[in-house]
Amino acid sequence: MCLAKAFIINSSKQPIFEDIARLRVLGDRVEMETLFGEEKVVPGRVVEIDFSNSSILLDEYRENDDSLKEREQRQRNTVAWKQTQE
Repeated sequence: MCLAKAFIINSSKQPIFEDIARLRVLGDRVEMETLFGEEKVVPGRVVEIDFSNSSILLDEYRENDDSLKEREQRQRNTVAWKQTQE
């Protein structure tokens, strides 16, 4: 069975959570659960879900991280991170 793995932008290439069977977006957080009921909550947003590679790319929020410049930088980081994964 090929369940999803979650990655954080600008983090290591190692997944932060694996074998994800369910994902819920609740406001400013993402809740993930494995097939066996293990849970993880990440404050942030889903950037991309790649079904063919079973991967989920997340942008983790930090306190006071909502200025326009920071959002634009996160978008650039997303593009750069995706290029390193190809």
